[in-house]
Amino acid sequence: MKKYILITLITALILTGCGNKENKVIEEAINNTTISNNKITSYRAKVKIKGKDINENYIVENKNNEEYEITINDEEEKVITIKDGKSSEETKYDYTKTDLFIEQLKEIEKTNERKETIGNEEYTIYEFKIKKDDINKILNIFNKTTEEEGTGYVYLDSKNNVYIVNYDIDGININVSYTRLK
Repeated sequence: MKKYILITLITALILTGCGNKENKVIEEAINNTTISNNKITSYRAKVKIKGKDINENYIVENKNNEEYEITINDEEEKVITIKDGKSSEETKYDYTKTDLFIEQLKEIEKTNERKETIGNEEYTIYEFKIKKDDINKILNIFNKTTEEEGTGYVYLDSKNNVYIVNYDIDGININVSYTRLK
């Protein structure tokens, strides 16, 4: 009977929280930064994607995942607003899916941690590997896919919010910064 209780206890610890500390910190940062988790109601995401026949540079002001102001920096800058599901202009891609860049952090494995100070803020930086299926969820928005695994890093600020997430995979770099969290 004691063996059964001990095995049950060990299994419960493994399944509920004796796991990777870094992944728990990152999971909390994801919850702190995404609107879908009701921790915040708005943010600004600056997105840059470069490589293999893609060059996207845009900023999204996201309010409650319902109202968006998208500034696309192509050859000339244009601003598109989306409210109540209606866009002021047709867009090339669905630029509103800015939570997706953060949500893929839930799937990362094996992180290395380091600290870095930028200005007056100290950031915790986690480096990681990302599977092709997880990065393809992001690339699909831009009609791209990959057969390669990749690497990335995420900067967490002192409030444990995601500040920067970066993915490098198959010649494509995705860099997203999150600011103005409210």
